[in-house]
Amino acid sequence: MMKSLAFVGLICVSLIGCGRSAQADSRPSASQVGERSATAEQWSRAVNGTFDKISVKQLRDKKNPAYVLDSGITDENGVTDFFACFDKAPPKCDLSMVGRRDNFRKILFFRDPVLRWSTDGAKYSGPTGKASIDGYISLKDCSHPKILLEPTFRGGEWLFIERLGIMADDSLVIDRELDLGSIEKENSHNAVSESIHIMLTDPELGALRKIVTAQQVLIRITGKKGYIGIDQQGTKAFVQGMSKTLRLYDALGHAIAPLGDVKENACAT
Repeated sequence: MMKSLAFVGLICVSLIGCGRSAQADSRPSASQVGERSATAEQWSRAVNGTFDKISVKQLRDKKNPAYVLDSGITDENGVTDFFACFDKAPPKCDLSMVGRRDNFRKILFFRDPVLRWSTDGAKYSGPTGKASIDGYISLKDCSHPKILLEPTFRGGEWLFIERLGIMADDSLVIDRELDLGSIEKENSHNAVSESIHIMLTDPELGALRKIVTAQQVLIRITGKKGYIGIDQQGTKAFVQGMSKTLRLYDALGHAIAPLGDVKENACAT
């Protein structure tokens, strides 16, 4: 529920033992691996070697589940949707992500399906609205993976979001002032929606690792007209989803690191 800034404190969400602990980012630095130039083929082989593309329909078949390789579906816009199994562990695939490749933009996206489902379910409810937060991996060709957060507010009237704050065990670990020019706004069916995509900085990435191991996490979206806390269910889904996302981020980073400091558009073709 959106509350007045002057009178209401944080909404507290207790999360004990949610998700596995993420390992520290121990990828070799550019100075350790040298300034080598990799080809696009080498980069692609390293990235694609970290996961299998499989059929989610066959994997989730209740009568006869099967681990079947499947390259996904490409639409008329050159966008390919696929299901990625990062642990390559038939028949269950415990470490899975929903993958998407935009062939025009030469970029890959990976999202935790459970977190995606949770944020999609956080629809507008009542006059006070509801907040949610998603997170995902973005990986451009010949580059290194990035993690982005997507806070969203949906309600009957505008909150005019301008800040995201995340506390872990009483410590404010992420306090980001939002770029107002990048906020996406929609107004339809007597409801409004405000969201923004935030690329994490290195210090914020370190803070995200603290969040997934914390005993207590609080998330707040603040706007000109007040603030709103993300509820217990949404916060738990975010923490668990980010724990998984960090593991996949590290797997991609370790796969790419031996190639050297491969920068965007630097690969030979």
